Amino acid sequence: MQALRYFDIFNVQQHFFPNKHALGHLKAGKKITFHAQTIQSLVNNMACNLIDHGLKKGDYVCLFGNTTDSWWIIVELAISSAGGIIVPIETHPDHLDETIEQLKTTQSKCCFVFHLETLKYIERFQEQISSLKYIFNFDKQFVSPENHYLFNNPSPESLITLESLKGVIHEDDLAFLLYTRGTTSKPKGILLSHKNILENAKAFLTLSPLSEEHRHLSITHIAHSFERVVITALVLCGASTFFQSGEENFYFATKRIKPHFLSMSTEECLNFMKKLTDNEALSSQAKKQIRTALKICGKNLDNFNLSFSDWFRIRVINLFLFRQWRKKLGNKLKAIYVIGSPLNSLAAKFFYLAGIEIKEGYGLTEATALVSLNGHTQDTYRAKTSGQIIPNLKVKIEEPNIKGIGEIFIKGPSVMRAYFAGIDEQPSFTMKEDWLSTGDLGYLSKDGFLTIIDRSEEQA
Repeated sequence: MQALRYFDIFNVQQHFFPNKHALGHLKAGKKITFHAQTIQSLVNNMACNLIDHGLKKGDYVCLFGNTTDSWWIIVELAISSAGGIIVPIETHPDHLDETIEQLKTTQSKCCFVFHLETLKYIERFQEQISSLKYIFNFDKQFVSPENHYLFNNPSPESLITLESLKGVIHEDDLAFLLYTRGTTSKPKGILLSHKNILENAKAFLTLSPLSEEHRHLSITHIAHSFERVVITALVLCGASTFFQSGEENFYFATKRIKPHFLSMSTEECLNFMKKLTDNEALSSQAKKQIRTALKICGKNLDNFNLSFSDWFRIRVINLFLFRQWRKKLGNKLKAIYVIGSPLNSLAAKFFYLAGIEIKEGYGLTEATALVSLNGHTQDTYRAKTSGQIIPNLKVKIEEPNIKGIGEIFIKGPSVMRAYFAGIDEQPSFTMKEDWLSTGDLGYLSKDGFLTIIDRSEEQA
């Protein structure tokens, strides 16, 4: 058995390593967990009810919310099982007007809302959205998702219809429309197939030591493509995924969940470091130790080597500070996967000395998520790079200069199907003879490690 469509992933987990805690989140301070078999039952029930509500193969379904939880994943899998195309949207109070535009351009017949403010906003404009027939409220404050009528037991006939429909869904069919926000442009819609997501997730696993014994704490919204790939990979290898809602609950969540891995963007990682080091509540002694550690980090940013005296001072700091941090993070944390722009060397070295590995990668939504990643073995890791090219992708450097630096082009099974036609702005990325032009600069080492170059650095 293997996963060929997104909705197959829990069938695979249930078959090979049934996990009693496949998904989970915190509610009123308690861990709520879902067995893989329970998830599959809930997904099938909802998929049947969505079909009864008129959902057809190829229909877009938007999901709106400011955080992700287990119910969000279950809803996605139900939409996918019914043949729908998932459109996950991370909502923000300053961009609620975009929700209406996204509903109009996708012509969604139904949508799911996990946030009360967003629900009220969409209801105000519902009459202007001719295609929208149903708004399903999944806000945790006002509904109990497990008792939602969409999970009612379907008739045997509906279950037979569902299985017949699953049989005609192909791995190359569209599965997701992911919006990506640029700093100077409107959101672009990226169309991804079932195969795109699964190939990227399987490639991630080749460089990651994940297994059914591990726990992952998701703090990034699943509308971000890398988080989606990580969670898909976790399900495929039998690991547990827990969701944390709200930054104020982060340390409470890490103590309760005791995660082995975290994943986040470069910006989130830098903010995380700032919270650890720039904290008014820290004692004067702790602040002094942080200043010493940062000074040691800054001595030689080209590598993680230390002199004996600096090594000894870091060992002392570890006893009195870093060890307490790791305990606060659950005392199980092995690594943080970071993808996005290159993490500065000071931050990477600081986390390393604090006993937390940073596994940097490079990716973009147009390539599903991941293009390269630093692995966990000596031959798959190299500091100050974005890691090795993942196994099922090809990368070439177009028109390299004398230093070998040029534009990065990508080819492979996780490259997007197309841009969504509903976006007015002409995308900046183009396809050239099946190669995706990324617009990013970098160079490749002879043994396949990718280094990203900031354009401002290259011009300087």
